[in-house]
Amino acid sequence: MLKIKHIIYLFAMVLLYMNASNSDYYFSGSASVTIGWGIVLIIQWLGVLWCDSKIVHFLQMRYPRLDQMKRRTLFATPAMIISTYLIILITDYAGEFIIFSRTKLSWGEVGAISNLIGAFLITIIILPLFEMIFSGKVSQRMILENEELIRRNLQGQYDTLKGQVNPHFLFNSLNSLNSLILKDADMAVEFVYEMAFVYRYLLKSNEYDKVPIQEELAFAEAYFHLLKTRFGENIVLSVEVPENEQDSYIAPLTLQILIENVVKHNVISTDVPIVIRISVCEDSFVIENNVRKKIYSIDTTKTGLANIAAKYKMLEAPEIEVMEEPSYFTVKIPILK
Repeated sequence: MLKIKHIIYLFAMVLLYMNASNSDYYFSGSASVTIGWGIVLIIQWLGVLWCDSKIVHFLQMRYPRLDQMKRRTLFATPAMIISTYLIILITDYAGEFIIFSRTKLSWGEVGAISNLIGAFLITIIILPLFEMIFSGKVSQRMILENEELIRRNLQGQYDTLKGQVNPHFLFNSLNSLNSLILKDADMAVEFVYEMAFVYRYLLKSNEYDKVPIQEELAFAEAYFHLLKTRFGENIVLSVEVPENEQDSYIAPLTLQILIENVVKHNVISTDVPIVIRISVCEDSFVIENNVRKKIYSIDTTKTGLANIAAKYKMLEAPEIEVMEEPSYFTVKIPILK
């Protein structure tokens, strides 16, 4: 694989050839003159290489995508030619002044035209090599990112499968159902209906990359109904999604994961009910809740949020935004079309 050191070797060979062609100019005279010019040329080579690498690096950071190569080249070529030309002229003039104490030189004496041609040749040789190295690094990074996304997606599917048969969730649901049967048969029937809807949605969720928001909201409300049976008025769900956004899309199980996180990380009591709000702001669904963190710490890897972020990255959608404040926790989910 092409590396920076290979550019340095090639660059040194090009400059060495250029300087050897002017050996009568650089290396005539005493040994001290030859050594002096040798030092000047080394400084010249290092200066040109350093300056060119900085120009290329700046443009690669400014235009980082592979399809922006033409733009990088358009700006880099004149910048590198000018910087290389100026460095060669300045170092040659400095060498003349230091070695021979000459302060007045004509354009011909400093090789103005030949150095300009040299600067052009250096640029058209060095720039493609920098681009080759950059393309290799970007391609390698894209491979690693794709592998990570695949891993995240598989992890998300695995977590969803675990959630489909989560014994803890099923146990709580059955306990709530048992209490309802003894207290209110009608509510028990409604609970069974919502529970069936939740599990049916979970079973088919992996079949789609995105679902209409009205389906996801219906699932979230059914899931919340199960939580409501357990926590009563201590937890509230407020949905404020306009009618014109009902045809928008969202990644499946996104709302359920976020609601589950709220229950997992907060104290739910009659003192200060937990209020979960789902709304729309510009191009995002906003899920917000007041914070009442549990006193004891919870060992969490934030897998839920990481899986949501990975899903949206695979869909080539904008990144999700997470804003954590002392009193509120907010997540912005991009609207999918």
